[in-house]
Amino acid sequence: NNTLLDGFVLSDGNASAGLGSGGGAVFFQQPSIGTAAYTNTFRNCTFKNNMGTSGSAVYAQHQNTNNANSIDFVNCMFSKNTASSKGGAVYVESTSSNANQNFTNCVFTQNTGDIGGAVYASTSFSKLNLTNCTFTRNKATTSGGALFNQGAATIRNSIFYADSSNNVLNEVTNTGVLNTAFSNIHGSGGSANWNTSFGNNLGNNIDTNPQFNLINLSLNPSSPCRNRGEKAYNTEPIDINQGIRVVQDTIDMGAYECSPLVYVAWDAPNGGNGQSWATAYNSLQDGLDDAFFSSGFLKDVWVKEGTYYPSRDLNGNSNGRFNTFY
Repeated sequence: NNTLLDGFVLSDGNASAGLGSGGGAVFFQQPSIGTAAYTNTFRNCTFKNNMGTSGSAVYAQHQNTNNANSIDFVNCMFSKNTASSKGGAVYVESTSSNANQNFTNCVFTQNTGDIGGAVYASTSFSKLNLTNCTFTRNKATTSGGALFNQGAATIRNSIFYADSSNNVLNEVTNTGVLNTAFSNIHGSGGSANWNTSFGNNLGNNIDTNPQFNLINLSLNPSSPCRNRGEKAYNTEPIDINQGIRVVQDTIDMGAYECSPLVYVAWDAPNGGNGQSWATAYNSLQDGLDDAFFSSGFLKDVWVKEGTYYPSRDLNGNSNGRFNTFY
């Protein structure tokens, strides 16, 4: 009743037959009787290139009305999953208000479906909690480019941007209850000019270009989503990229926490990642590389006072007097 999958890649599944014809990677169906309470957790998992009729990556059907149950997804990536009907990546159906689907620090990108390009929540009992999630470039044929919600959904600290249905901007189609706070929702108008078709505005929402990194969907240092979330909503210590979740006291929106600084200390031990003084690089060149080449944007490099020597030439080789900083 309590299962943990950590670090798995679930890809290229094809749910073409059976109940629901969904869940190319994970099919979950709970009977209405005789089932104890459970919490199933997927952590640091990737769901990609799965196919099915509904919920090509994950199909979840809850029928137990007696116990509080949940499926938790933490630091997971849903990419390029395709459903011919509902929920390009995830389909949720509940006949009980006791069941929760919780997504924290998750990314949904380039998923496709007819209704709900990334996620479809069916029935009024289907409960979704989306915290620090990033949705972008998902597509629906009919409606709900990122999310089609018939249930009770809560969006917090999240980014919905550049999702579409029928080739027109469409982040969310909501026919249920949808509460949104501290999030960047494309086309919503933000809290100042909230479009009520997006459900209930609980405050501190924005509607602007999130300024994604050129290489991945992390945030540039100039992003308006930096330091705009509410950290009380998210207790996870790390983000989807295994970086520190809260860098500057206030959490960022989306699945990635922006780290605009690189730390270098001449006396630091080997193996540092440059994300703090405690884990600083001991090579100035490693810090310079991280400041641009590893992230796609310029970071500030903080260097501890000391003496630093170039360790390689322009070709990346140790070459004596031809070594230089670059």
